[in-house]
Amino acid sequence: MPITRLVTTGLLLFIAIVGGCKQSAPPPAAADPQTQIAEALARLLQRSMQTSDCFVIIRDRSSHKFVQFYGSTSEPLMFDVSFADMTPEEKARAEAFFKDRDGVTKAEFSYIMDFARNVNSAAETAIAVFREVYLIDDDLDLDLKEH
Repeated sequence: MPITRLVTTGLLLFIAIVGGCKQSAPPPAAADPQTQIAEALARLLQRSMQTSDCFVIIRDRSSHKFVQFYGSTSEPLMFDVSFADMTPEEKARAEAFFKDRDGVTKAEFSYIMDFARNVNSAAETAIAVFREVYLIDDDLDLDLKEH
C-alpha cells in the first residue's frame, strides 16, 4: 500500500475518533399493535364531538376484517364489532367471545361494549377479537384510521 494512502486512511480514522464519529441511531421500532391502538384511542378521547366525528376504525389489511371505536371528551369509549358480514363460524365465535363480558350489548347488527375510558383494556379486547373471532394469526397487519 503506498505511504500516501496509508497516511490518508490513518488521518481519516484519527479525525473520526477524535471528532466523535457518531453512528446514526437505528430508526425507532414500530410500536406493537396493542400499543398503537391504545394510543389512537387515547387521542380519540381527547377530541370533541362538536369539532369532528370521533371514531377509530381498525382493519386487518389482508382479511379486511375490522372493528371500530367511538367516543370523545364527553362520551365514553365504545367498542363496536359488526357481525353483519361475519361468516356463520365467526358469528358463533363472536357469540362465545362476548357472552360473559361485562358491558356488552348485542344490537341489531353489532356487539357494542362500553370501556368507559380504559384504552388499554379496549386495545387488548380489539386484538383478542382479531385473534379469537376472526382467527387472524399473530402477524397482524393493522391499518388504523382516526376520524
